[in-house]
Amino acid sequence: MRAFLILWIGQTGSQLGSTLSGFAISLWLYIETGSVTIYALSTVFLILPTAILSPLAGVYVDRYNRRLVMLVADSVQALATLGMVLVIYLEVYQLWHIYLAMVILSIARAFQRPAWRAAVPLIVPKEQLGRASGLERIGEGIGMILAFSLAGALLLSIGLAAILALDLLTFLLAVITLMLVRIPDPPSIEEDKAAGSVWEEMLFGWRYLFARAGLLRWVLMIALLNLFDNFASILLVPIMLNFGNEAVVSVLMGLIVSGMLFASLFISWWGGPQHRMRFILVMILLQGVAIGLVGFSQSLALIAIVSFGWMLTFSFIGLVNVPLLQTKIEPAVQGRVFASISFFTLMLDPLGRIVVGPLADRVLEPAMMEGGGLAPWLGPWLGTGPGRGLAVVFVAMGLMHMALSLYGFSNARVRLLEAELPDALPDLDEIRDEPAAQPAAVSETGMAD
Repeated sequence: MRAFLILWIGQTGSQLGSTLSGFAISLWLYIETGSVTIYALSTVFLILPTAILSPLAGVYVDRYNRRLVMLVADSVQALATLGMVLVIYLEVYQLWHIYLAMVILSIARAFQRPAWRAAVPLIVPKEQLGRASGLERIGEGIGMILAFSLAGALLLSIGLAAILALDLLTFLLAVITLMLVRIPDPPSIEEDKAAGSVWEEMLFGWRYLFARAGLLRWVLMIALLNLFDNFASILLVPIMLNFGNEAVVSVLMGLIVSGMLFASLFISWWGGPQHRMRFILVMILLQGVAIGLVGFSQSLALIAIVSFGWMLTFSFIGLVNVPLLQTKIEPAVQGRVFASISFFTLMLDPLGRIVVGPLADRVLEPAMMEGGGLAPWLGPWLGTGPGRGLAVVFVAMGLMHMALSLYGFSNARVRLLEAELPDALPDLDEIRDEPAAQPAAVSETGMAD
């Protein structure tokens, strides 16, 4: 795993810088403008281009060497960050400069993320993919903790331009580590070569998923899980602010997010469960319980405790799901298939951000005030007054998680996905030594022949 560890250092450093700068930009925009709409738009600009371009990015990830794709993507992100540093430092920035840079960053990430995810199985033995997944998430967990804990203080002490300059250095680290390793190409597939048009190759990821009923159902479940998580996570800080001030909530959010780091360290040590799907479905059930308990909680300490459990189970799901997919999807098509999965999940993300705010503010919050329409029914359980409409959302999303878990256990195609779908990942020696044009073919439908 030497090559992976070298790359992991660079990608983790880059993740730290990107998470810190991303949160700092959003916070800075809110401080500068005082507009919630502008603040929300900044997150949409960072997500939507990635979602829209994911299918196209997957084509190029599979067409070209994944190391080259990552080098180009990291370099583009570095240039966009440099542009923001210059306009902010020189005080010539306008709002559209920041939004344009965010769009460029999002476009580059559409290529970088599937390339990195598809590269890992080419440099890590399949029995070590669980540990690799844990190590990947460590950087994400540390980045989120630092972002919540330090972004505000750094913004006041050194300013946004300096934070972005630090992010620029982390991109340089990522590029240097990429230059130090070789990522082998996966065995090529003759039908892919014959496909020709980019449009046909973009559709390949969809055909691949639709040809595997269990995998398709699982991907749809992932998309719904992300949607339900977004509905709840967007409201976590607002519901906590009903019980404490900004300083206390900021510290507690850092502690809550540390659940991701704990889960990552644990999986890195353990390697992951033998029966991955069963483990994931149990975690979804427990996650639903934790999210629902946030709604029932009426103290800041209790919300923090159950939210830590929420983040812990959320992280376990992702940590185990990634190696599951990497093992079951042929390396030569992982770029397109992972990109199609990203499209499914990310396109629902803005929906949650757009819908949940008005739903809570205009419908549920008034309904949970004294004399409101829902107060007689739910008030004895959740309480009434400010923040109790938000509590309804948490309880509802917790129930949706539990329903998805029960559906997964009851649906044989999902429950038995690991048994029905054979391992598609060869040993590393086969990837390194086998001639590129000798693998099993994948038909037009995406099924292995």
